[in-house]
Amino acid sequence: MGLGGGTSSYQEVQETDFVLLWGSNAREAHPIYFHHVLKGLKGGAKMHAVDPRRTASAKFADAWLGINVGTDIALANAVAREIIASELHDKAFIQHATTGFEEFAAHVQPYTLEYAASVTGVPTEAIQDLAHSYANAPTAQILWTLGITEHHNGVDNVLSLCNLALLTGHVGRWGSGLVPLRGQNNVQGGGDMGALPNKLPGFQDITDETVRQKFSDIYGVELNPQPGLHLTLMFEAMASGSLKGLYVIGENPADSEADVSHSRKLLADLDLLIVQDIFLTRTAELADIVLPATVGWAESEGTVTSSERRVQRVRAAVGAPPGTRDDHAIIGQIAKLLGAKWQADTPEALWNELRSLSPMHLGMSYERLEENEGLQWPCPDLNHPGTPFLHGWLWGDDLGGRVERRFLSRSTKAPKNS
Repeated sequence: MGLGGGTSSYQEVQETDFVLLWGSNAREAHPIYFHHVLKGLKGGAKMHAVDPRRTASAKFADAWLGINVGTDIALANAVAREIIASELHDKAFIQHATTGFEEFAAHVQPYTLEYAASVTGVPTEAIQDLAHSYANAPTAQILWTLGITEHHNGVDNVLSLCNLALLTGHVGRWGSGLVPLRGQNNVQGGGDMGALPNKLPGFQDITDETVRQKFSDIYGVELNPQPGLHLTLMFEAMASGSLKGLYVIGENPADSEADVSHSRKLLADLDLLIVQDIFLTRTAELADIVLPATVGWAESEGTVTSSERRVQRVRAAVGAPPGTRDDHAIIGQIAKLLGAKWQADTPEALWNELRSLSPMHLGMSYERLEENEGLQWPCPDLNHPGTPFLHGWLWGDDLGGRVERRFLSRSTKAPKNS
């Protein structure tokens, strides 16, 4: 939908009419968030769960769709087809706020209930019930986790869910939205801060010359306008020999990659491997240089961002062990040694620097974060209350001067062999 964050707030899932939990065992993986879901169910919301396993979360659902692994797009397309065939799509919203509907409708036409049942293993009645329940609900939330993202076609899986929201108008208004439940603490904050190969903090495009210049002025260096490599491409580049050095912060790819034997060999063969972590992980054991860091949620100051885009203050609860340093202090010293104009040397100074560069964070001073127990981005000025849900402009008369959102047709793909 254009921004790397969930569109809805926690309160909305408590007040929604329908929850579609797709590829997520939130009952065990996100227990605090699932309490919000349970409040919604207690308030009368219905829930359908899509998962190969009948998880602890699925046991709370009104319907469980036990999908075959890797067939999510086929199911989503079949749901879309049934919504269109039954005239349940929001024609006015589609006409007003989207493009590409005719092409999308033609694309999903072959995904009949019978075809989808043969591919996904989900009975036709269950697919039809899901389509009608989601489309007919006054408000509805789609929640997902790593069950659909940790696939070779994870992006396409998510886009297929976005198509359902556009088809029914379940986005851009209170109670309806799309919510990725993040895999680890502060994953949302990492993406917000530019830990992406093609984005700078605040999801600003690295190919935008005006945006790059803002950062160049602060740091005194020119930024490379070319997007970098994501993790999969990094390992491909290591295998080809074009990537010879790696700086790993808070990650353990020697254990977390699918083919660990292959990954460990590639890591061991690098000319230079630097690991910055709180543990001596298996990856750190392969490193040429190990930089001991403090624990972000106990020993250092800063902010974290939740799955509802709420930025909150974090304070050190205990002192750091001897020989460790905060991540920002390590990175800052390296930057200075490399000749960068690195001026911010405290968490608050770094945060204020970020606010000056990222329009969506400008109104989030430490003082306001304290007063409001956190704020939800975008928060563009010091008088802004924060934004509970995103994309409200989709319902505006002129779309707020923005362009329509496009349906992005996606096809089901067989799993790749390792």
